Amino acid sequence: MKQLNYNHIISLGYDCFPRIILTRHGYKRTKGQGELTLPFDLAVHKNYYGLCAIIESSFKNYCNLDFLRVTQDDYIIENTQYNVRFYRESIDGKYEVYASNNFAKFIERYEARIANFYRYIADDNILFVYRCKQYPSVLNRVIKSVFPQLTYKIVAFNTFFPRDAVMSDIYIDEACHKEIDYYALPFPYNNYVWWELEHYTSELGVRFENRIADIISKYVDRLDPQSFERWPMN
Repeated sequence: MKQLNYNHIISLGYDCFPRIILTRHGYKRTKGQGELTLPFDLAVHKNYYGLCAIIESSFKNYCNLDFLRVTQDDYIIENTQYNVRFYRESIDGKYEVYASNNFAKFIERYEARIANFYRYIADDNILFVYRCKQYPSVLNRVIKSVFPQLTYKIVAFNTFFPRDAVMSDIYIDEACHKEIDYYALPFPYNNYVWWELEHYTSELGVRFENRIADIISKYVDRLDPQSFERWPMN
């Protein structure tokens, strides 16, 4: 039995790993089943401190035209202040649509996702899931400061290739916080690509994802897995 009924699971990135895997294993609904898409679900937030600044500033410059651009080398929309890349609005020529008219369609989409984020926060009892290298003590302080009345837990997954494993991945040097549960999870093998079908459906890939699902099952109940699509809808 779970000690707390979390009203929502919110992915904090750094990429779409939490949203996709938790949806694939029946812990989050798809968009078609009523789940709202949030700003950290499907973009790549490459900088940990940038993520903290986004939340601390209430997304102040997230959709600011002064910091939005299309990269000249690979045509990816990015926010230069926070070091965010928006691949799903960029690949296959989509950047032409989302960047046109001063990023009008992009801004409309992400302002809606930001509103969804605060709508979920307002419901209280939030399970944040974050894939990171750092133990998220700064992030925790930011959340406590910005949302002082919020009841929440941060589940942090540090995923790494076996060849890159270091002791600091497993043993935390700083004092742990009651709001944070930190899990060090090596990928099944070097060069594992978690989003590629041949990798995550392999025997080792299935074991890896099942381990994540087992961890999440400590916090929330699994929904009916038979009704779920393989991928969340964009």
